Amino acid sequence: PNLTEAAMLLGENYRTDPMTVNEARSLLLKLHGLGPKMIVVTGVELATGIIANICYDGEHGSFWYSPCEYIPVHYPGCGDIFASVVIGAMLGGSSLPMAIGKATSFTELCVKTTFSYGSDPREGVMFESVLGNLIRAEGTGIYKTL
Repeated sequence: PNLTEAAMLLGENYRTDPMTVNEARSLLLKLHGLGPKMIVVTGVELATGIIANICYDGEHGSFWYSPCEYIPVHYPGCGDIFASVVIGAMLGGSSLPMAIGKATSFTELCVKTTFSYGSDPREGVMFESVLGNLIRAEGTGIYKTL
């Protein structure tokens, strides 16, 4: 989920302030408590000033994040693209942090590409022209421990 969806799932108020690492971990653990073994929350602003997608692997007890650049626009379909790349990468043998890194990198590239053309945000992202990045080494993305 994104932060709005995470708040709804937990029956909590949506928060707008940046999260500390401990708050981010707590959020992931609360969501994990609902049953899923792996948790990903997108678009989290951390107190360090980083925007990131955060995750928890309950099987290994590991917390991860993948940083991304804030682009001042919202396009429909980004969550679908992100989720599709995570699932595809994991089905291809990537670990959760690697899959999140790849999905973050690819989704960010889609948004930057679309933003550079000044397209109407209602038309969604232009992902077709950057699909090749999913199979190239530079499309693997960055992930770090949280």
